[in-house]
Amino acid sequence: MGRQPCCDEVGIKRGQWTMEEDRKLMNFIFNDGPWKLAKGSQACWAVEMWKKLQLESQHEAAQAYVSAAHCYKKTSPKEAISCLQQAVNMFCDIGRLNMAARYYKEIAELYESEQNIEQAMDYYEKAADFFQSEEVSTSANQCTQKVAQFAAQIEQYQKAIEIYEEIARQSITNNLLKNGVKGHLFNAGIFQLCKGDAFAITNV
Repeated sequence: MGRQPCCDEVGIKRGQWTMEEDRKLMNFIFNDGPWKLAKGSQACWAVEMWKKLQLESQHEAAQAYVSAAHCYKKTSPKEAISCLQQAVNMFCDIGRLNMAARYYKEIAELYESEQNIEQAMDYYEKAADFFQSEEVSTSANQCTQKVAQFAAQIEQYQKAIEIYEEIARQSITNNLLKNGVKGHLFNAGIFQLCKGDAFAITNV
């Protein structure tokens, strides 16, 4: 048997990888490879690799932070939130506010799962503002209602009332949302009772 041909003889490339090759490797790692369910240091390594690529493609770098966040979710919610915030910043930089809103909402959900109500409220509000700026009214209302629910939970009844009344006003002219107007006003009335202002209910 003869000697197996060396790398040069079979046309294998040598030297540094190109950015395109780096990108293909990272796509495989996140989407198909054994690190799809990566934890801890593997997710960190993946993010560091993508930092080298972000100047060429900030969108892909942001998506890498999102993938890293999903790796961290079960082991370190704090790191997951940090990665998602990085992704949001990048999406804002390139004008992808709908994507930024989506991941603000995901941050809010993580804080909610950690029972950090105040931070959850803050990020649901941010998500709602971004969704509203992109005219995604249904998602904006979902986030805003979360804020109202948490506000009522910590006895900020006036804030909850104002939110439900505002949602009702915005929904009444929207064919997709106007069926929910009565429910929003009903919720506002319930919180007026919780606040002890029965007279205000007649003016809702």
